[in-house]
Amino acid sequence: MNYAIARAFEQPIACFGVHTCTLDHPRALAFYLRSGFRPYKREIEIADDPRLGQGFPATAAPHVPLL
Repeated sequence: MNYAIARAFEQPIACFGVHTCTLDHPRALAFYLRSGFRPYKREIEIADDPRLGQGFPATAAPHVPLL
């Protein structure tokens, strides 16, 4: 992550962000916080579960119940 951040700021940019969700690894948010990112906003998005007919295995994101 440190390499990606350094590469991003080699360009003339004002900010660099990441987007995570509940299908991400359970410790992803903690990793991003340790990397220096800070929460910008929180949203609730409702979408079909990609494990149901969209090519993702049912074993993906085992911490999220398959509904």
